[in-house]
Amino acid sequence: MEFKFTAATKAKLLGKFPFSVKSSIDFTPPMYDDVPEELRPVYKLRSMNKGEADCVSRALGKKTDNQDLADLMREAVRKCCIGWSNLIDLGAEELIEYHQDDKGGASKELFNSVPLVAITELFTHLTKMSGLASDPVTLTEEEKAGL
Repeated sequence: MEFKFTAATKAKLLGKFPFSVKSSIDFTPPMYDDVPEELRPVYKLRSMNKGEADCVSRALGKKTDNQDLADLMREAVRKCCIGWSNLIDLGAEELIEYHQDDKGGASKELFNSVPLVAITELFTHLTKMSGLASDPVTLTEEEKAGL
């Protein structure tokens, strides 16, 4: 049986079903909702693999200071960010071209410029994709019909 989900339905179901590491999802953090659509960055994220998810889960279970937590979130998202589009350097007023490191994640140098508030929203989405968190699900009748 083959399933076709809308982006909205897929977003609601994140964390409740497996999400293959071989798959990816395009995501714009909600912080950009009030920004004109043509200026919104879109991040292409893959799910964390088991080793990455276990490492994040263990680290979140320990008491860590805010800087350690920020570093953990930034590194987890960087490793799982396999592309982006429309990421603008506001100072230079130009697009930031995506570059991968040799392990397939975003270049550390480029990724370090992404604001922490965006990293936080990307991390929240990533933990849902990876099955470490989920939201309560309420599907509309249309979404149920699509299942």
